[in-house]
Amino acid sequence: MNIEEMTEELVKLRTVEGNLGEIEKGLQLVEKELPEDFDIQRFEEEGEKSLLATRGEPQILLHGHIDVVDAKDSLFRPERRNGRIYGRGTADMKSGIACIIEAAQKVEAENLGILITSDEERGGFNGTGHVTEETGIEPELVISAEPDDSGHFPSIVTEQKGVLQLELKASGENAHASKPDRGENAAEKLLKKYMEFRSGFNHEAEFGTTINLGNISAEGPVNQIPDKASLQVDIRYSNQYPKEEVLRDLEEMGGLEYEVLAEAPMLETSEENSGAQALKTSAEEVSGETVDFRRENFASDMRFFTEKGVPAVCFGPEGYNLHAEDEYVEVESLEAYCEILKSFLRSELN
Repeated sequence: MNIEEMTEELVKLRTVEGNLGEIEKGLQLVEKELPEDFDIQRFEEEGEKSLLATRGEPQILLHGHIDVVDAKDSLFRPERRNGRIYGRGTADMKSGIACIIEAAQKVEAENLGILITSDEERGGFNGTGHVTEETGIEPELVISAEPDDSGHFPSIVTEQKGVLQLELKASGENAHASKPDRGENAAEKLLKKYMEFRSGFNHEAEFGTTINLGNISAEGPVNQIPDKASLQVDIRYSNQYPKEEVLRDLEEMGGLEYEVLAEAPMLETSEENSGAQALKTSAEEVSGETVDFRRENFASDMRFFTEKGVPAVCFGPEGYNLHAEDEYVEVESLEAYCEILKSFLRSELN
């Protein structure tokens, strides 16, 4: 099965949250295509399945996630046109998985590992997070085949923002809506405080910390002044305004209670790391292009490695419109990406 065919076979599987049968089929397909000399370990945490394949003690670990965000049925029927493969997961990131398998088939090197998980779109805690804790695996470099949508393929991501999701809560006092002076509107108080909090974020800063109001709710009917209100925010933080400063400012502002719903650290790998430099060299030699290290706003499972001091990068084939109806991967980039991976693995492992 070649790269395009495997990409299409994986895309046909509706590997969305809770669809355990399709996820299992995907992992079985990966396992079937792997060389027979790989040792296979399976992991499951809270129903989320992962597969770790190793040949020796992994010096290089290749990573991919088989899960996708849900979509209408037609997007699980891959379509080739104009040098592209369209469909859910073509870019994010089943084509990357197909390339990882192709590289493993063609490079007979020891000390190579492959980790395929099924919960990255929900934070990766039961997949990559669980496997790293369970195994203590510490390769010299981890490469996640996340798609390159920079418009400058090939490029290597060495830094990604962290995630901080909060629920902000305000309390007031009930009264009839016709007599607002007799109560304290918790929703209005909450919105006023939120705007004060939001003013501390500079969305124009280069690689700056951002905040997004995801939803808001208040208790009671429309003809009553609400005494309870809450909203949820998604903060993507960088060193421009780190998490610790965000929470400090929120506490010093006062007037609100808050709860941390989820958090994840930044991905930070030095551009001077020898593995990252070797990958850059292979990419430039194969592509004939100048390859840049870059930052990316979204988070990935690679943070589970870098928070433990293990260097990790995101580097994958050229794909666009992640999570959208017209998601696609550039077919031409698949072969180029595979050649870069093979060149890199041969230089580092042989």
